[in-house]
Amino acid sequence: MSEAEMAAAAGAQYDADVRLNTPPLGPNSGSSSTAAVPPMDAPPPSMADLMGFMTKLMEMMVHDRKNMSSEKNHLANCKLDEKYFRKVPTFNNTRSGWKEWRRHFLNAVRECDVDWADMVEGLEKLDEPIDNVHAYNITQNQLSTNLYNRLIDFTTGTAFQIVESVPDHNGGEAWKLLSHQFDPKTDARLTNLVLSIIGHKIKGQGRCSRHRPVGGTTSAA
Repeated sequence: MSEAEMAAAAGAQYDADVRLNTPPLGPNSGSSSTAAVPPMDAPPPSMADLMGFMTKLMEMMVHDRKNMSSEKNHLANCKLDEKYFRKVPTFNNTRSGWKEWRRHFLNAVRECDVDWADMVEGLEKLDEPIDNVHAYNITQNQLSTNLYNRLIDFTTGTAFQIVESVPDHNGGEAWKLLSHQFDPKTDARLTNLVLSIIGHKIKGQGRCSRHRPVGGTTSAA
């Protein structure tokens, strides 16, 4: 705002204050139908008054700029600013490379939003599908969309196909599926689970065979 505009605004504010502080005139001054009319010979605002109004306007402008800066920073975080991802390599689609790449990628997410990075790590442990309508609040929904876009940028081959197959740009669901596909720990857990089931069945068959006569049936004497 220029000095001329601030001065004009200060003068208008002064006139408004005069109208508010001037009592109604006329015999029916107590009636609501009589408007408050300032006296014709009201003195013009003094330089001190104008300076005071200008100071208040400048303070308001500084406050508005701070709010705008804060909002821009928040939006930058929600967008997962690409400058934090410049050192993140493209994922090489191997289980052996997942741990290192995962750490680089999550560190970049953490630079933007610590709470969101913690939530993304927690999503890795889920088995059921993540509903992007009910699982996130408004900010997390935007972050999830931007996470999806970042994953599209840093994946190829199988990993890219997994991310692209997720509906509604649900980045949280895409990250969970990548973790389940490439995390060696997840693979080891599934392998151990399958082996334990197989071992349990073998033991059960062994107990049954001990109680079953050789040949399957006994002949009559």
